[in-house]
Amino acid sequence: MKYWVWVSCLLINHFILISFSHAQLSANNTHLIDSLRTQLQQNLQNNPQKVTLLNALAEVYHSVSAPKSLQYAQQALNSAYSLKDKKLISTSLNNVGEYYLSQGDYKQAFKNFFQSLSIGDSIRNPSLAAYSLHKIGISSYYLNQYNKALNYQFRALKIQQELKNRKETGAILSSISNIYARKHLYAKALDFQYRALDTRRSIKDQREISQSLDAIGNLYLRSHNYTKALETFEASLKISQSLQDKRGIAVAWQDKARAYTELQQYDTAKALYVNALRIQRSIGFRKEEIVSFRGLGQVFLRQKKYEESLKYYNDALALSQELKANREEVQTLNDLGSFYLQKEEPQTALKFHQKALNKALEQPEGFLIMESYQYLSNTYLKLNNEASFARFYRLHRQMADSLGGNRDPVAEIKAMQEHYEVAQKAKELEVRDRELALLKKQNELQSQKLKRDGQIEALLIVALLLVIVVSAVLYNNYTFKHKSNQKLQALNTQLEASQKELHISNSMKDRLFSVIAHDLRSPLNTISGFLNLMQLQKDAMTPEEIEVLTSQMIKSVKNTLDLLDNLLHWSRSQMGLMKMNIQPIDLNELVDDTFDLLALNAKSKNIELVKKDTQPQAVMADAHMVDIVIRNLVSNAIKFTSDGSITIHCQDAPDHQVELTVQDTGVGISTEDAQKLFKVDSHFTTEGTHREKGTGLGLLLCKELIEKNEGKIWVESTPGEGSAFKFRLPKA
Repeated sequence: MKYWVWVSCLLINHFILISFSHAQLSANNTHLIDSLRTQLQQNLQNNPQKVTLLNALAEVYHSVSAPKSLQYAQQALNSAYSLKDKKLISTSLNNVGEYYLSQGDYKQAFKNFFQSLSIGDSIRNPSLAAYSLHKIGISSYYLNQYNKALNYQFRALKIQQELKNRKETGAILSSISNIYARKHLYAKALDFQYRALDTRRSIKDQREISQSLDAIGNLYLRSHNYTKALETFEASLKISQSLQDKRGIAVAWQDKARAYTELQQYDTAKALYVNALRIQRSIGFRKEEIVSFRGLGQVFLRQKKYEESLKYYNDALALSQELKANREEVQTLNDLGSFYLQKEEPQTALKFHQKALNKALEQPEGFLIMESYQYLSNTYLKLNNEASFARFYRLHRQMADSLGGNRDPVAEIKAMQEHYEVAQKAKELEVRDRELALLKKQNELQSQKLKRDGQIEALLIVALLLVIVVSAVLYNNYTFKHKSNQKLQALNTQLEASQKELHISNSMKDRLFSVIAHDLRSPLNTISGFLNLMQLQKDAMTPEEIEVLTSQMIKSVKNTLDLLDNLLHWSRSQMGLMKMNIQPIDLNELVDDTFDLLALNAKSKNIELVKKDTQPQAVMADAHMVDIVIRNLVSNAIKFTSDGSITIHCQDAPDHQVELTVQDTGVGISTEDAQKLFKVDSHFTTEGTHREKGTGLGLLLCKELIEKNEGKIWVESTPGEGSAFKFRLPKA
């Protein structure tokens, strides 16, 4: 019951992650499978194209569903035999062999690959022959025939290199690495795996790159470099996820779980094993389920949760027996022996280790026999049976010596160091003898060399002085050149900054002259025209017409005054004459002042001024500058709103700031025009709803004043729905 409660909780925690991953993993493969099946349905006749489609489906299903892969591969093989097409027969045999290889039936896999090799040789197809040799080598590896496996792999490697087939070359190099790793020749294993990785990277074969990274991670894991192992496993996992390779993902999760187990991060390890198990069940790779079961058994055993550990070990044993996976059955039997030995039940442990040895001797499998001898020797030691301990320990050592499995890196390094020290001492004695002989000879020649020594010393002194003088000259030249380069670089930097400032200054000057030449002149011309009209036709004009002209002149004068006010403020800002007095100020007070000042303007256009907040909102800024900004924003909002409302809202913003929003119900601004606002080099103006003139200068002034107060200003607008001008200032 305790076990099922734990599994339920763990599955709930990871359900969303796994569901999402599976949905993504199946998308691309499903599309390809559907496409191939559609083509197959359209080609019902028995012909080479049909066999090719069946083989393609077998290859796709290899990483999705092993039973389906075998089904299509067998159909392809039957059709190929009926067509008597040797090339297609060879390819189909390879696909059938791939299935048996994935299921752990290495003898049957070997048989299929060997048949394919015979056909490939008979039709003189080196590519097919090399592929079969490679797979025969892998099968031989799993059958513990390591020297034969190396022979097959190197034969395949030679052919693929001659064919310049880098994809298959990378796969073979990786297989050779695995064989050397099994032989405990880790330096060679790492060398060949990195060669495989480089080859695969050269052709950007992501799936194979992932496999090489996983293999390299396992080599780091064996050397107890867990940090490096986890980094490499994670890199492999990311590639498998991007490729939607379910099997690759499951393998990476298993390997990461092993590393986390060694780091005693058991909860993480359990979650990874459960995730891997879920994928393995979904794609039918039952043999790999055994690895996950054994891993979970080991994790729970280390936590001394014996009930859960035994459950998983029994699952692993039952599945290995069902699949007739001899290697996995032996390993699981030894796991169960270790389980009972930890529980202080050595007699029960002994039974399982003896079963493991008997099973290992059936094949026989050298490394499994060696491990079983070691487990039995440890168990007999626990039972204080010295004779049996000595017997099985001796058998273990003999088997280890014959297989090369007793390689101890620490001992090898120590032996190498001792050998080096002995060699160094011998070399020192030899050098000492030579020195004595030379000293004797030097004594004999000493008198002859005295005169020459004086001459040599004089020459050396002259040469040394010459070197010093030349060095000093060169150093001075270098120092002068270096300083000159530094000065030149500083001048270039200063020149670039000056050019940038000049560009900005010219843009500002052009904008200012444009405003003075056009925007300031226009209202003055209007006033002048009104005055001339009144002077020429004062007797003919009615009081109502005079009132209209007067009203228009007042508006022109007000606009001109506003423009002059903004020009004055902007000029003072550009010249650095605006002194700042940063202190706590209440934004709502400034809003009230602005509303009082502009209330008549708003009322004349039937606009309601609304302030949402009544509570004080204090910011750290210059009150005069912020007042100018609020007044400009509200004035602009009135200008571009025919009727409706203008709302000001203050609220807290992230990073300890306060945000003020001026929201109107006016005409709004297009996205293209909104991007031109607040820019010196972009002259954008438009008329208000009552044909009020604008210069855009007020918004430039707002931007500059807000930024001087360490704030930010922007606009959000939709044409026809109004605009929202916003700025943020530091909160007091």
